[in-house]
Amino acid sequence: MPLSAIELPCRSHYSCAYHKHWCPPRPSQHGDSPDINRSGPQPSDENHNHNNNPASSTTSIQSLPAEIIFSIAAYLAPLEKASLALSCRSLASTLGSAVWKQWSKAGGASWFQHAEFLDFVQRDYASETWWLCRPCVSYHPRTKQAPKEIPERSFKQIPILNAIFNSEHRSGGKHLRIGPSTEALYIVDFPLLKAIMDRHHLGAPYGVCLNSLRCQGQRTYAISATSNLLVHHAFQPKIVLDRVLLHAVFTFSAQPTMFIRNMSTHDMPLADFLATFDLSLCAHTTCADALRQARTDGMDARRDARHYSCVYCPTQCSVTALAQHSLRICVWQNLGAGRSEKDRRWKHVVQRGRRKKKYAWAKENVAQAFGSIWCSTMDEFQRQVQRSDGLGQWYDPELGRRAYKSLPVKVAERL
Repeated sequence: MPLSAIELPCRSHYSCAYHKHWCPPRPSQHGDSPDINRSGPQPSDENHNHNNNPASSTTSIQSLPAEIIFSIAAYLAPLEKASLALSCRSLASTLGSAVWKQWSKAGGASWFQHAEFLDFVQRDYASETWWLCRPCVSYHPRTKQAPKEIPERSFKQIPILNAIFNSEHRSGGKHLRIGPSTEALYIVDFPLLKAIMDRHHLGAPYGVCLNSLRCQGQRTYAISATSNLLVHHAFQPKIVLDRVLLHAVFTFSAQPTMFIRNMSTHDMPLADFLATFDLSLCAHTTCADALRQARTDGMDARRDARHYSCVYCPTQCSVTALAQHSLRICVWQNLGAGRSEKDRRWKHVVQRGRRKKKYAWAKENVAQAFGSIWCSTMDEFQRQVQRSDGLGQWYDPELGRRAYKSLPVKVAERL
């Protein structure tokens, strides 16, 4: 049985501004999709250094004297000189490590210089294999194979995780799909979710980064002959009490494509177009369903938006009217603990068809938990509660009064 592939949620398109692509996808020799499993750009036959060509060795820059290489590097900007030093070992040895270390945090560079250097290296590398993760200050692969099993020694010392990590983790083909039916904006399957929780429980050597679930970008759809629909989308993940919560924000705005004078045109209102727009917020709710519920209660930008809960999965959404031609929909989802495909929340998130069952909410508030709980593990939350008065209310002995309340115990118990 083949191993499960861990892929980014935006793998179905190339317009994600967070996992951005520095070069267009390169077709393979057979005309198929781009080969994302290669480790870097492959040299072509015309640039290959053949041993039977005596002139090819003299035209290489590595064969030039060090004085000429220093003279060439003197005309380059500091960032370009650092990129030249990292192109091969020979030039790195000639120019010295100080050329590129001054643009690294190890050499005392600022965060802005270090980020600019990483962008420059990725752009110069021109490979679709990696994406730049700024919080981790490193490059992550876009696709990797999930391990057959987690090494036993990695969690043998943690008894509470011993039974959890023996669960199934192979993908059964079910996934969360968000976006239009023709082209999904966001796809999450179980191997990716499990890999994120592997790193959460076991550390950086295992799994993938949480920012793999983070995506943002914009798409354009035609409303009429004179206006388009501009959709800004942003997905923000967060681990709360050993569970993965996902917060998505969709901003819809009408954008005119031409200005017509002394002529009457019929433009469909934004709300009417969204009422027929096939954009899924979860496996069971579309933006038209959320807009229909908001219209029933009456949308008002001056008051807080009401949260609507999906009947079949742990998903909440809210609709806010920003302006006359702008609308925002916020979505919060509880994807579960990510340890087994049989997890109750994950099964409700991916279930479809006539056999789907209703979700027992039991006063669970995903939106409040995402915004008010900052403890990633349940153990950390319990330690914080023990240090307080038992109800999450902190008492400052120097002030002689309660300082603040930041631990919503009831919300944590229902999550």
